Amino acid sequence: MPVKERWRKARAPSLCFGCLGKHNWRTCLNRPVCGKDGCTYQHHALLHGVEEQRRSNNEISSRDGGAVVANNHHQNASSSSSSLSASSSSKVFFRIVPVTVYGPASTVTTFAFLDECSSMTLVDEDLAEELGVEGEVEPLCIRWTGDTTRVEAGSRRVNFEVGPVGFTKRSVNSVRTVPRLNLPRQSFEPDEGTWEHLKRLPIREYQNAEPRMLIGLDNLRLSVPLRTVEGGVGEPIAVNTRLGWCIYGKPINVEGERLLHICECNNLEDLHETIRKFYELEQVGVTHVVQPDPEVQRAQHLLEVTTVRVGKRFESGLLWKVDNVCLERRMERDGQLKLQVQRQIRDLLDKQYVHKATAQELVEADQNRVWYLPIGVITNPNKPGKVRLIWDAAAKAQGVSLNDMLLKGPDEVMSLPGVLFRFRLYAVAACADVKEMFLQIRVRKEDKHAQRFLWRDNPSDELSTYIVDVVTFGSTCSPATAQYVKARNAKEHIEQFPRAVEGILESTYVDDYLDSFGTVEEACQVSREVREIFSNGGFELRNWSSNRLAVLKSLDEPDGSNVKCLSSVGDESERVLGMRWNPSSDELGFCTRACTAISDLWREERIPTKREVLRCVMSLYDPLGLLAMFVIHGKILIQDLWRTGTQWDEEISGIQYRDWRRWVDLFPTIAGIRIPRCSFTEASKKTYENGEWHLSSMPVSTHMHASCTFASSTRLENRSAP
Repeated sequence: MPVKERWRKARAPSLCFGCLGKHNWRTCLNRPVCGKDGCTYQHHALLHGVEEQRRSNNEISSRDGGAVVANNHHQNASSSSSSLSASSSSKVFFRIVPVTVYGPASTVTTFAFLDECSSMTLVDEDLAEELGVEGEVEPLCIRWTGDTTRVEAGSRRVNFEVGPVGFTKRSVNSVRTVPRLNLPRQSFEPDEGTWEHLKRLPIREYQNAEPRMLIGLDNLRLSVPLRTVEGGVGEPIAVNTRLGWCIYGKPINVEGERLLHICECNNLEDLHETIRKFYELEQVGVTHVVQPDPEVQRAQHLLEVTTVRVGKRFESGLLWKVDNVCLERRMERDGQLKLQVQRQIRDLLDKQYVHKATAQELVEADQNRVWYLPIGVITNPNKPGKVRLIWDAAAKAQGVSLNDMLLKGPDEVMSLPGVLFRFRLYAVAACADVKEMFLQIRVRKEDKHAQRFLWRDNPSDELSTYIVDVVTFGSTCSPATAQYVKARNAKEHIEQFPRAVEGILESTYVDDYLDSFGTVEEACQVSREVREIFSNGGFELRNWSSNRLAVLKSLDEPDGSNVKCLSSVGDESERVLGMRWNPSSDELGFCTRACTAISDLWREERIPTKREVLRCVMSLYDPLGLLAMFVIHGKILIQDLWRTGTQWDEEISGIQYRDWRRWVDLFPTIAGIRIPRCSFTEASKKTYENGEWHLSSMPVSTHMHASCTFASSTRLENRSAP
């Protein structure tokens, strides 16, 4: 027979590939080396061949897994080893099997990942909530290869039942919950390719399946192979387990693929990007202009085409990438939270930001643009008792979220330092913020059904479908839409109110307007015009503040002499613009509230981790660089921690702690620093137009310094000092 047929004959009765005896190859006591043509593989000489040599290496060799040793990196945390991995190609098959999971609240059909290199069974937190299983919180530390660890402080130990779809269920105990398993997706069609050995097996077809449960060695009986069916060279292997049939393997004709170990517990890429931007403060004023990419151009086009004025408001569409495209239980446990959420829902209905969908609306909607958004709440520890409703457009269903289908849009937000620079130009200052800016922009009828959500006041009521009629905070395109509408509304008044329009376009950061003027009269007039322009777009400017009482009186506003936080309404931490302004003294200060959140570190003299040091450094947000002489020492400390290889949740060394302690001991001083808001109180527009910067070059032994003088020209001069 041809060698290929010999392999087939040997596989049919499950013969040993080493001696052709009637036993499993792994239990063979006589594993002769082939020897034919110098072949060193342990298969019978009658099975020798080029193609079969590859098989010997890839399939017959021992598959004993090298389990990762567990290590406890977190105090009072259980530990587990895992081989969670993601595939770079759908042609790599993992042992994924469809299962039915049973809990007190519901029965869910999903997929399980069978992993014999994991010492513990894990389940997605949202699946546990859906099942209604409860358990005690017990911190868990998971460790991968390369000494990568992930601490799940909120992990719970739960029990439920699982079984094959439609068959007997079995109990699984001490399963640990994690917020997100993030296991690889895969699809399988039984008749795919030429895999003849799979066609007669009862393997269920599935598409883009994402396992929500990982079964490890503590439940090995569920995943142990009861029967194995192998195919030809490089074909996937099928195994029958107590949970049903599954396939696994990697076709050898798929080139250029690799397996990646992934861990998103700390979201390090986002953290590194945040730090990079934080360090870019030194580059303020230096920009690199690039051409907009096609997505930005498409978003700009959609904004221009779909945005229309409707009376005194604007309506816009969602920025679609393509043309076709558990709170309730928590409220039952927290009666106060339930009352707040119910009150906010009623408020949204009263303001007509939200409405209950009619049966006709649901039938007539374009089903290609229907999406149900999960509703949730967020709280801020700095503002106890305050709750904000959110619609999570980033939540995924079958691997896709609403935000995945939307463009981010052009970034038209003004430079933060630029807005603050203009705020400091002249003697008279005024600022205000837009009330509920996003919620004033209506979404066009064609796109509203992508903002559906389900709601009921009590669990005993029937669920009803509601529709959000306005731009939401959660959609990725909302900031771009809001900035576009704000600018377009302002430009409609350019001929009537040119100075006010200039202020809106150049002195507004997100929803905060702050400007400065040469005279009180100008401030009064422009502020009234700015308020009128905003109102013509459906926006309400509120919380006016000024260092001149006459400006507030002209706006019929109460005395705003109290300390004003220059911060966007959309940021609850009051640190968007990073500064505080006292109108009565016309001085700027620094927000130090964030520092109090970690004050226990130096009050208790506890050694911080690298993560806590970073949090401390970044809590002092200084957009104008006025605290550079202080912040730079914190940045240098972070760089030192980076060079020494300190891990994020590892305590810093003794020397590093000494430097850190000397630095944070100066924190109380920061709250007392006051800086004049206005750079030059007697300056006028002409003064700045004729301004001239002189850079004085000093000898090496002295400090370099810059001085500002005013002359009749705008040229930049370099002069050597004596």
